[in-house]
Amino acid sequence: MSEKSFNPAPGWPVPPAGWTPPPGWQPDPSWPAAPLNWPLWVDKVTPSGNPNIVSDSRINMTRPTRVPVVNPTPAPVIASTSPTPPRATPFQTQQNQPPQGHNAQPFRAPMPPQPQVPQQPQFNQQPPRYMPAVQAPMPQAPQYNMGMNQQPPRRRGGVGIIILSITTAILAIISLVIGVQVASLSSQNAELQRENTQLVEENQTQSELLDAREGFMVVLYEANETIANAESSIDVSTYRSIVDSAKEAAFDERYDPSYIVDQQTNVEQVISDVKDEVAAWEANNNRKAEGLVNRTGTQAEASLDAISGGTIEIALDNACPMDTLAADSVAACVMYDDPYTVHVQDNAINNPYISSNQWTMLMLHEYAHTVQFRSWSILNADPTFTSLFDKNIELHADCMARAAYGENYESGYQFSCTQEQIDAAGKAWDYIDLDRD
Repeated sequence: MSEKSFNPAPGWPVPPAGWTPPPGWQPDPSWPAAPLNWPLWVDKVTPSGNPNIVSDSRINMTRPTRVPVVNPTPAPVIASTSPTPPRATPFQTQQNQPPQGHNAQPFRAPMPPQPQVPQQPQFNQQPPRYMPAVQAPMPQAPQYNMGMNQQPPRRRGGVGIIILSITTAILAIISLVIGVQVASLSSQNAELQRENTQLVEENQTQSELLDAREGFMVVLYEANETIANAESSIDVSTYRSIVDSAKEAAFDERYDPSYIVDQQTNVEQVISDVKDEVAAWEANNNRKAEGLVNRTGTQAEASLDAISGGTIEIALDNACPMDTLAADSVAACVMYDDPYTVHVQDNAINNPYISSNQWTMLMLHEYAHTVQFRSWSILNADPTFTSLFDKNIELHADCMARAAYGENYESGYQFSCTQEQIDAAGKAWDYIDLDRD
């Protein structure tokens, strides 16, 4: 059996003589790829043979191959005296290399301890300053008047009388000046008292104005809510104009609280008139067999009666399908095979947070469904029902309600209707009369 030697591919570095790849050895990825069917092991050439020819049947003869020249006798290695280590070839192992991340530190001999020199105490070499004693003042000898310098007493005459008269006149003038100043101060004090009284009265007026405005705001809020609830039943444009005028007049008043009270009275009258007109409208449009009686006593039925004129029944029967919608999100529904009944769920009836205005918008949406189902043939033939709504009955009902209620309508489905959709859906309210038998 012939002896084999490692045959590097073209472009690979020539390994040292006698080098054998260790187990698991792989060529460096940066080396060029070996030619197809390149033999990595060939018969080792003996010194007697031709060192420039390698015979192996596996060599691919379709492309030029590089035949390595194997030297049977390795060249002698001359030891280098240079401190620089020899360059390692890709075939050498790294057993003598330090581990990565290890930084060798040079050894340094410890320094011998240095003797500490004691510090000399510092002394203040300046001599103390001499402070002379303070001498007490010498007592002065008393001086005695021996009568040598005494002046004889002067005799009083007309000069004293003149001085007395002048002094009296000066005192009189001072008294007069003081009297004038007192009178001026009294006048100023009276003026201050009048100004103070005026300020107190103005403050009292401002306080009364604030109280009047507070009462007006309470009535104004009630009027706005009453008008909003009545918009679906009666024409409230006149009432709203009266309330807006009263609000502007009350806010502009700065001096007379009674004027604000008068405006409040006008707003209270509007509230009463709106309620009376809504009650009359409900009485004229409620055509139930039971008359004007709210059978269920619920706000839902009251809102539906006001919208439909008593032509649609209400059923609190939890009959709405729940297969595709969450149970807690469905408040009411209308069945296609019974377009004259609105079914209401208990979770909506028992919800105290649904206001009367919200019930009106909810019932208006459901009433739109009754109109859709009662005039389905006409609605289904309307080209806008397909082009604008893609036959989505919920979007179409919301846009119908938006057209009837106004811009303040709030959708339970969070739909947004364009003006073109609102105009097209608003025409569907007339389909009821067209499709009646």
